[in-house]
Amino acid sequence: MPSSDGSKMVSVKENESSPVCRDLAIYCFDVTSGISRHTDREDLHQENDIRIYLAFQIALAVADFLFNTHRYVFAIDLYEEVLVLASLLASSSELSLHCPCDEYQTYCKSITEELEMTRRNLQSEDAQCKEVSGDQKSKPTGTYAQEASEATNEQKREIAFYKVLGSTFYSLCRYKTSIWYYERAAEMIKATGEKSEEHRIYTSLAVVHIAVGQFNEAVSLQEKALQLSWDTGDLRSELECYNILGSLHNARGQHDLAIDYYLRGLNGHDRMASAMAHNNLGNVYHALGQYLKAIDHHEESLRIRNEIDDNMGRSITYNNLSCDFYLLGKYETAILYQEEALKISESMGIKKHVAVCSATLAV
Repeated sequence: MPSSDGSKMVSVKENESSPVCRDLAIYCFDVTSGISRHTDREDLHQENDIRIYLAFQIALAVADFLFNTHRYVFAIDLYEEVLVLASLLASSSELSLHCPCDEYQTYCKSITEELEMTRRNLQSEDAQCKEVSGDQKSKPTGTYAQEASEATNEQKREIAFYKVLGSTFYSLCRYKTSIWYYERAAEMIKATGEKSEEHRIYTSLAVVHIAVGQFNEAVSLQEKALQLSWDTGDLRSELECYNILGSLHNARGQHDLAIDYYLRGLNGHDRMASAMAHNNLGNVYHALGQYLKAIDHHEESLRIRNEIDDNMGRSITYNNLSCDFYLLGKYETAILYQEEALKISESMGIKKHVAVCSATLAV
């Protein structure tokens, strides 16, 4: 999937002598930046167990919250998710050392009981609502104001829960579930009129749609986010949208559109965005086989990133320059750039980049 700050790596297909440039990693966007979900193979199983454990704890807390606030329909859905996660934990050899299987069986039993209680409460909810609506009494103005404030705070907590669940299930590669929770959050945020928050949730949703290959939906969501950034005058969000839209169109082979969006992302007032745009423009020209143009943009990106001390960005751009020079046949220069990328990645402890750089140097 494309990232707002694209990167490439070199790999060798069997029986081929030339490298193939592709995306370095899959990135998940939060509010303003890309966060990598890629892990080393040896850490993948253990990290997935930890994610399931965290998802279980979060989902259970949110389900209890929804139950206690009488949102029984949503609580039922989430309790069912909790049962699935509990069963996964019970079979996890990694976590069973610390959390015995019988403990999770106890959890499952209590959650099942809670689920049945929720269903019973839901069945009687209509009757309770009718009783309340037929027995309304006048209240002092101050009481209404206090209740409205409490309702607003509760709504904010619920939105936050849905966003966390969307992110959690995304990290577990449960994309449909992630989309469901993000969409619930988006509906509630839109009702509040908070356009900056609406912009961010559309970007999060777009990322999940990218993960399942639904690029049209991702583009539509990102265009909504772009419109919101115009409405609010948020320049940083606007530039972020240009880079993400450029990466989406580049992934679809629509290079002219990608270049147009990346050029819009060049802005002297936001050097981080400009560095990202130059890096991505270099990637488009690399894909088109115009390696000298690619080098020009990658070098400009590197210059800016050196000035603003963006080490993560420098590592990515060094890697991309290595790809450019490799395909020009300048192997010694390519190795020097890849060694620089490796040095930065090792100093920052980024295993993902270290693995990629080491694999590339091995070529």
